[in-house]
Amino acid sequence: MLCGFTLANKGQSEQKPMQQLAPEEVYLTNYNGAQITKEQYLNLLAGFDPTNIYMMPADIVETYADDTTLYTTAPRGDEDLFYRNPNKVEMNYSQYKELVEKDYTPEQIDSMTQTEFESAIG
Repeated sequence: MLCGFTLANKGQSEQKPMQQLAPEEVYLTNYNGAQITKEQYLNLLAGFDPTNIYMMPADIVETYADDTTLYTTAPRGDEDLFYRNPNKVEMNYSQYKELVEKDYTPEQIDSMTQTEFESAIG
């Protein structure tokens, strides 16, 4: 079980290796070595939070990264907290997604101060 989802084995007996991306295509390499494009990261954000994406096993990334139908039953309104970075800057889903679309990396979002965040969103 990951992020409230139960994942079933699709009957594959052996693990296929993840597709290797060209360096310019890689938006994020997560803790488990899964390479993720910006488009895939945006797809994953629809169903998972940034911390879970960073820690996600490569086979789970492979399963869901290209799925454009992911969604969450958690609230995603303008006032709902989606993510709090290590500097305690709070943002909702729309704000986080906007930063990603403006080419901020997860590392840059994590290091933002409140002033930098307001400037980036403003």
